[in-house]
Amino acid sequence: MNMRSKYFKEALIFCLDNHGYGSQSWLARKTGLGQQYISKLASRSNTNVGSENSREKIVKACGYEYEDFISLGKKLIAGEIPEQIPPETPPKPETQPEPEADLLPPSESELKLLNVVFKLAHELKQIREELSEIRKNTDSRQKLKPDPDEDQKLANSKK
Repeated sequence: MNMRSKYFKEALIFCLDNHGYGSQSWLARKTGLGQQYISKLASRSNTNVGSENSREKIVKACGYEYEDFISLGKKLIAGEIPEQIPPETPPKPETQPEPEADLLPPSESELKLLNVVFKLAHELKQIREELSEIRKNTDSRQKLKPDPDEDQKLANSKK
């Protein structure tokens, strides 16, 4: 990975970290790129820095000019702490984001399906608890069960 790519990646990580929880999803929506793609680009263990077009979209969404973004990454790698956080910021997790205008309330069939899923999840939890209790009881019975060979061993040792 060349130095400019390292600078880009470092600036991207800095921007995402400063925006907090949900920043990858926010950036994905803002750029039209996939959230998993953003996640890969922001991973230090991944050398992929994306296409030039993708990088341009990310830089613009973060509120920077491309060269300023690269300069930010260079400063970060040099150990300099920027005086301000990136200009473009998504909603902070402490505040409730405004509801999306295109979201509709769930339909009656969706609510019924969710109800079934919750009931099944509850039943699964109960089954797991019962199974755990059965395993505990089985283990304790096996510990109390005498070894049939023990009497024979004891008799042989007395001879």
